[in-house]
Amino acid sequence: MDVWLRSSAGRLLYHGTLERGQVERFVGRRLQLRVENPGNVTVRVNGHQVALPRGKDFVVVAHGISSATP
Repeated sequence: MDVWLRSSAGRLLYHGTLERGQVERFVGRRLQLRVENPGNVTVRVNGHQVALPRGKDFVVVAHGISSATP
């Protein structure tokens, strides 16, 4: 599954394909996340699993995750 993650400044932190069971960890105040198939991804924010809203583009902050598109 194709995934990319950017910092709030727009710097690319990760771009690649995640295989089943693969884990990637990132730290930042605000991250931009794009997941081609969000139904196949588990996201944790501060150790707590969060549900992904609709869409493929997300903004991740300390208190949770939201859709990046209206």
